[in-house]
Amino acid sequence: MWVRFEKGWADILKTAPSPITYMHMKEAMGRWPDTPFSYLNGWNQENAWTLVFKLAKFMSEFKNTELLNFSCVVDMSDWRKIHDDEGIDIPTEITLCNAYVPRQAVLTAARSLLKAHEGKQHIPLTPDDMIHIVFDRNEPFFGPFKNEWNAKKDEANRTGIASPWILVDSVTEGTMQTTPGIQAADILAWGLNRENTAPEGHYGTGLAEILRNITAGTWANINEDLLRQMIASNRSIMKE
Repeated sequence: MWVRFEKGWADILKTAPSPITYMHMKEAMGRWPDTPFSYLNGWNQENAWTLVFKLAKFMSEFKNTELLNFSCVVDMSDWRKIHDDEGIDIPTEITLCNAYVPRQAVLTAARSLLKAHEGKQHIPLTPDDMIHIVFDRNEPFFGPFKNEWNAKKDEANRTGIASPWILVDSVTEGTMQTTPGIQAADILAWGLNRENTAPEGHYGTGLAEILRNITAGTWANINEDLLRQMIASNRSIMKE
């Protein structure tokens, strides 16, 4: 599937107004002179968005068992209200989103594997069954998640208790310019940022909603209500 995805992605990039080898939303929307998306090379808002929608349509052509989008958005004004103003100890946005997006992907893959081998007492794992998680370089999420992955795998090996974490074969960093999967994630991330920070009606504010409608996946939006539910749940556990 990734071979098909990367080839199709590259073919669409070849239809761009000027030669490019990768997609990066910030550069495509900024069109600065020192980037491949420079207005000096013929780029403008119209043809930049044409390329974005071609890539989005391409993502929609994959079955929901092949390509899934998971996302997590934390309302930082709500987070600061509770953490900074009220002095309540709550997890960081990195911890919150690492607890959702990569874990959700791992659990989804584990469920898919179990379904494929339903009724079997022993599931023979092959290299194709293993998960490889790739973060963009310099992401603050990478280090904490890799540490948690190592701890979970050590625990599974020590206790012998089956865990979906044993399906994760590697947690590494990739280079956005050479990794189409990260470029696709960048389109989603840019759209989510615009949806939550730009004034309603500004360009790009509807991109995330379009992607939600044309691709499969799940979405977490962590606001004040959800944060307070987490706090109440933790207090209940501590009392017990």
